[in-house]
Amino acid sequence: MRLISNYVKLLFCAVVSVAFFYGCEVDSDGKPPKKLENAYISNYVIVDQLRYFNMSDTYDSIPTDPHIQFWFVGSSCSDDELEKLSREYGDTAYNGNKIRSYFVGPVVSDSIKKIDVICRSDYDAQHPKGTSLADIVLFCGHSYYNFIHNGYTIVDAEKNKPKNENLCKYVEAKWDPSDDNDIADPWATVVSDTLKNISYADTKLLNARKTVLWFTKRPEGHGTFWFDLTVEMSSGLKFSVPVVYQL
Repeated sequence: MRLISNYVKLLFCAVVSVAFFYGCEVDSDGKPPKKLENAYISNYVIVDQLRYFNMSDTYDSIPTDPHIQFWFVGSSCSDDELEKLSREYGDTAYNGNKIRSYFVGPVVSDSIKKIDVICRSDYDAQHPKGTSLADIVLFCGHSYYNFIHNGYTIVDAEKNKPKNENLCKYVEAKWDPSDDNDIADPWATVVSDTLKNISYADTKLLNARKTVLWFTKRPEGHGTFWFDLTVEMSSGLKFSVPVVYQL
């Protein structure tokens, strides 16, 4: 009788343990996320929305250059889409900590084809109303593409720091290891260049929540400045949002 009682207790503990394990890690549908055996990334976002934060020149009261932080928002991919994307990006040979890989991201399943910022009023002498600011606006994001294609080797973070000193300080402050419950990104390449010069091949496998547009020059004069931010994805999906900046 005691043997049966002990067996029942063990069975109960096993059931509770399994329920606890899966209960701690579920996707938006309430199901445990699928872990591919040899994939580093297990959380892709099928983008259907661009969400930006108000343009500002401060971050947690730290003075910075004017910047726009934005997120790529959408739905999590299905199991079949996850397998397809893993093969497409060559993410098929990772044999590290699968729990850690789940917390990387969310990662954009698509890449950026084109991004631009146009001012609706005169910005300065070189940028009259209706012209692109692509030569003075930097794009900065975190990409896992090189990490995966370098055989899952750590990318030299110092080597990939932005050249702009203020942006570099922002990156270090905003993307600190304690930020947003995300694991720090020593495995990611910091992609940074002007909108005019950036290679959009480098925007593959971006962290969906760590992207910023950084203005290297302030507008002349004071008042309210309106901008049109447009982002076109490689899939053809296009976003266009108005952005306001008060100086």
